[in-house]
Amino acid sequence: MNHRFSTKSIVDSLYLKETAFSVYNKTFNLLFNKKIKNSTVIYWKLNGEPIIEGPKQIKGIQDLKGGLAPPTFLEILTTLKWIENDDRIEGIYADFSTGSNIPELDFAQMQELRDSIKSINRAKEARFGKGSFKSVAFTDTFISQNQYYLATSFNTIQMEEFGFINLEGFSMFQPFLKNVLEKLGINVQETHAGKFKGGSSTFTSRTWPDAVRKNMIDVYQGLNSQLISDITADRLQSNKKGGKEVSVKDIMNMSPIYAKESLLFNLVSKLAYKRPFVPIDKKSKIDSHPVMSLKAYRKAKSNELMLNLDPSVPTIGIVYLIGNIFRGDGQYGSNTVVRALLAAANDENVKAIVFRVDSGGGDGMASDSIREAIEYIIRDLKKPVIASYGNISASGGVLSSVSASKIYASRGSITGSIGVFTVKPNVQKDSFAKLGIDIEEVHFSEGSKNASYFEAKTENDKVRTQAYVDNVYAGFKDKVSKGRKGLVEDMESVAQGQVWTGEQALERKLIDELGGFNDAINDAMRLAYPNTNKANPYLATFPKKESIIAQMMGGGSSQVQASFFVNSFSHVISQWFANLTSQTNKVNLTQEQQFKLK
Repeated sequence: MNHRFSTKSIVDSLYLKETAFSVYNKTFNLLFNKKIKNSTVIYWKLNGEPIIEGPKQIKGIQDLKGGLAPPTFLEILTTLKWIENDDRIEGIYADFSTGSNIPELDFAQMQELRDSIKSINRAKEARFGKGSFKSVAFTDTFISQNQYYLATSFNTIQMEEFGFINLEGFSMFQPFLKNVLEKLGINVQETHAGKFKGGSSTFTSRTWPDAVRKNMIDVYQGLNSQLISDITADRLQSNKKGGKEVSVKDIMNMSPIYAKESLLFNLVSKLAYKRPFVPIDKKSKIDSHPVMSLKAYRKAKSNELMLNLDPSVPTIGIVYLIGNIFRGDGQYGSNTVVRALLAAANDENVKAIVFRVDSGGGDGMASDSIREAIEYIIRDLKKPVIASYGNISASGGVLSSVSASKIYASRGSITGSIGVFTVKPNVQKDSFAKLGIDIEEVHFSEGSKNASYFEAKTENDKVRTQAYVDNVYAGFKDKVSKGRKGLVEDMESVAQGQVWTGEQALERKLIDELGGFNDAINDAMRLAYPNTNKANPYLATFPKKESIIAQMMGGGSSQVQASFFVNSFSHVISQWFANLTSQTNKVNLTQEQQFKLK
């Protein structure tokens, strides 16, 4: 089987779907897509399309329409890296106007986006001089703290005169359900290991346990310090040059900050209307520069790269673990994730894997299955696996990734929570009787009785459950200790369910480096291709999504079937292009170029 179809010609980071119709559309767009002009500026409307952490699973007829899946976080990071290296791009204008949102992304992802924007600013300034590249964030108002935090990575921030900035810092909020559950006749019985493991407290307590509260305060103070430090460095360092000297902490105490105050404190560069920066049609210009939306640029640039695929460029496999970790199949079920890891490891073109985790944990057995697969790939298949933490990789997220060759986390990533808990709801039969429902049970063993939600745990069952939880906790710590190669000298001091920021986790040697998704990819390339001079690898996401056409044909290899349709459609479309060229001389695409998709 020709795996090069799946990992070289079809590059996931260029948003190519493995279906014949989408390849047909891409081929068509190679000629008719908008071209990137010199001196172009990028218009990035943040509410123009949502950004999601991992690939969205699209089912049914939607797959045939193409382009419906929102861009992933990695796709946006990749596009920003293209902008950084593209000398035709002379500015980026980000529209944060009301209604803008960046769903599913949180503080750590904002840090990664900020790093990308600041990297663009530095690279352009180094090549073309200070002030030559326009990096502008503009809005009517900043409705969220995350929005403003991202905006501070731009060289210029512009807001309208009735706008304001919400910058209140971090806070903690947690509803506790014990009282209302008891009124409903439900008593949640908890068994845990680790005094800081507070996952069940929302059901078993009326407030945070003291140890949990202390740990959470430490974490949120750490995040707040990062927020204050970054905004101070990017905006308030110039206060003495004319603005009123004030600390970010002072500003948080006054939040929201209104427009004239924002200008006085140097939170914004100027007060002005957004109208001149909002394109109204395809011919619109910003400061006399041609304009492309970020989405249009991403599409045009990916098509350019498709016409110049380089077999010598390294390929890195990408595997995601997002959301609750559970056993079985499903997009991020443990079976699916393990199969994806093995598929990437067994692909001859993939020499390293980046395992992206954005999960607060879940099932321990599922997490351990994923961990063992990574351990096997590194030990037996001799391929490095680099873990990259998104906004959160805690508990099962740690266990699943701890055997990785190296672990990256952003400063604001949330990790740790090495502990175990179980809960069993005990429902009072009287609660149902009040509703006119009678419950009768017949049990033939103590085990059957203990499994019933209508029976409270017996003392013997409590002892056995605690012993099991303690055993799992000991195994959890042991696997983390071995995965971290003994770097953590006192595992109990960093475990017990304690949660850490990325900065705190680095201090405790639970991770190897502070850095984002791009940093993990670059490190994977260095490990797998130490002698390469290529700056940016091709990225192949696993598992490969089976096409609708493959499903309609029924079974078999989706790659082979997709290849058949690619060849067929490429042949048809190339003949059509050849006829069009001979008739109009408006299209200049060689036969060799036409078949590069094959």
